[in-house]
Order: sequence, then C-alpha cells, then structure tokens
Amino acid sequence: SEPAPKGGGNSTALASATLAPDAAALQDVKVLFSQRPKVASQLHFGCRIVQTPDGHLFLTLGERYGRKE
Repeated sequence: SEPAPKGGGNSTALASATLAPDAAALQDVKVLFSQRPKVASQLHFGCRIVQTPDGHLFLTLGERYGRKE
C-alpha cells in the first residue's frame, strides 16, 4: 500500500483500515484508490464515499475547474 500524498501536489485517496483495540491507531491500512498524477493546484477535487448495506463501496470524484473571469 502507498501512504497518503506528501508534497508535490495534492490528490484524492481512499483507504480501509481496522481500529486498534485501544483505539489509538489504525491497523492493516490498505490503499483502495489513489488519484494520479497529483496536481499542483489549490482547487478542490471533491469526492463522496458511500457504503451500501450489502457491503458495496462507491467513491465518486468531482472535477477541478478553472473560473473564467
């Protein structure tokens, strides 16, 4: 698995994990999705995450936009 982005831009990522019994840390972290390439922008990429009752996981992604003035 890959850690969260550090430097060189920003991106959206989604991971799963298990909370440790003492609730002090996450265990078994697995990156499920990592948007590439990272983008050097301050615009928000946006996303929504939904898990259905039958266990399906959905991730939707927005778009970076540029305002035209």
